[in-house]
Amino acid sequence: VWDSDWSLWSDAVHKAPHAYRAHMHLGGSLEAKGDVVGSLGSYTQAAQLRPDVPEVHYNLGNALRLSGRVTEAQQSWERALEQDPEHLEALLNLAASHQDAGDLTQTATLLRRAEAAHPQSPEVWRRQGMVLHLTGNGAGARAAFLHSLDLDSAWVKTHFSLANHYFSGGRMGDAAQHYEAALQYRPSHPGAAYNLADLHLRTGDPVAAEGVCRRALRHTSAQSKLYFLLGLALEARGQTADALTNYRVFLRSGAARGSVLEDVRQHIERLESAID
Repeated sequence: VWDSDWSLWSDAVHKAPHAYRAHMHLGGSLEAKGDVVGSLGSYTQAAQLRPDVPEVHYNLGNALRLSGRVTEAQQSWERALEQDPEHLEALLNLAASHQDAGDLTQTATLLRRAEAAHPQSPEVWRRQGMVLHLTGNGAGARAAFLHSLDLDSAWVKTHFSLANHYFSGGRMGDAAQHYEAALQYRPSHPGAAYNLADLHLRTGDPVAAEGVCRRALRHTSAQSKLYFLLGLALEARGQTADALTNYRVFLRSGAARGSVLEDVRQHIERLESAID
């Protein structure tokens, strides 16, 4: 029974089928295993047993989102908010779903609700910064991001979002500073490492790009796209053989798709011909 969360909560549901917590935790263990369909059944059962508990609706909404059933997910998060109007995660997920659908007005409304209930949440301010960035309010976006960091200077998501904001505005030095900060707090952050290496390549510093790639790959080899940037950095430095090695690793990883895959293959062939 104690071999895994799944076996533990399966046993709990068998012994106490009317205990909503058992169904809720079983749903979580199934979701962690990648069984979204199974988790939906467990969360639905939990919600039927205790419709007055916001957490069961919140979890059900998450599983529905993973299943691609966005409208139903929104409805579940709304039910969670009916029980607890200040439920932070439900507010944030509902706001994110509206943002994904392009409804920035509703997104901003939900984030203002979240701010009123949780003014000290760095994530709320980060999300507000993202919406302000998308609506073209650069000064407002920066103010929101910086306030998020005032609340928690180690909030990695905000360093990354602010870096992306600066990058899009051409402020490469500021962008590099915050990508570095994100990597300081989370060395395996895939987006920060890739974007920082790309930034260095764009600004003509392949040595720095190589350093970022190698440092990130020491923390995790799963960031396959970094092998491509590492190849570019090495090629720019005239180290063609090493560049080819990394391009090939990138291809073998399966990260390349479509036209990118074909472009890299052709580039490898041209480099090999040049060496021959």
